[in-house]
Amino acid sequence: MKKSLSKIKFALRLLPIRGTGNQNFLGAAWIPFLLRLTPRSRKERLALELLALSPHYFFRDRYPPGLGRKRFLELERARNDAARKEIRDQVLRPYLGPGFSVLDYGCGPGFLARHVSQRVKKVYAGDISPGTIACARVINPSPAVEYFVAGPGKVPPFPPGSLDLVYSFAVIQHLADEIFRGLLADFHRWLKPGGRAVLHVVVDDPRWRTEEEWRADRSIRGRLKFRCGLHCFGRRRGEVEAMLSTAGFSGVAHIRLADICSLDDDVASQSLFVGQRRGER
Repeated sequence: MKKSLSKIKFALRLLPIRGTGNQNFLGAAWIPFLLRLTPRSRKERLALELLALSPHYFFRDRYPPGLGRKRFLELERARNDAARKEIRDQVLRPYLGPGFSVLDYGCGPGFLARHVSQRVKKVYAGDISPGTIACARVINPSPAVEYFVAGPGKVPPFPPGSLDLVYSFAVIQHLADEIFRGLLADFHRWLKPGGRAVLHVVVDDPRWRTEEEWRADRSIRGRLKFRCGLHCFGRRRGEVEAMLSTAGFSGVAHIRLADICSLDDDVASQSLFVGQRRGER
């Protein structure tokens, strides 16, 4: 079995992992297909290996050189799981209710969706990457979570006006302004009157380039990173508040995550924006 896993790992490094569209890592069509063909006893290990190929989820530089592959995957799985449980308990808890229908937008491997599902009636967990959704179904299954592939042209598995809460973590910094505005309009349309959007956004951080600064970089390196790399856009607080207001949200609040949580995660140094769809429940 060790030899077969080594061969799989080597083969994965040679295969393309990008799907269509920006930021769609693990979006290649072969990834869900490969997971479907893999025997049940090996699915979980393969899903972890796949997640380690993406720049989003597992981070090798946190660990000393020489750490075995299996142990690295175990530690990163445990770190992701613990960090998402803390986000549920320290950040999202005030916005959850036992009868709620919730959308986790950009759910990734599903760690947060599974934890949130223990406090609500239903979590719809969407991501633009079919491969990541396939991994989430293997690693973080739950009867209260429905995973789906999100994005332009995709019909969500819930009707408009049916959600009590939409939340999104570590996603919006990867979106251009035009896409973010369209997504806010979708969130507003999907929420019930009085429903809330709880969004993690990076604002007023000089270490993060704005979209305008990224586009203005016409160097070869800058253009390649913008076209092929992992975009990380910074924004200004006032711009985000105006976008939420324009999309129809009221009572928009800006919260410094460091003021409400003690996460050992880069999310803790960033911001939360909360807006409510106008109207009574």
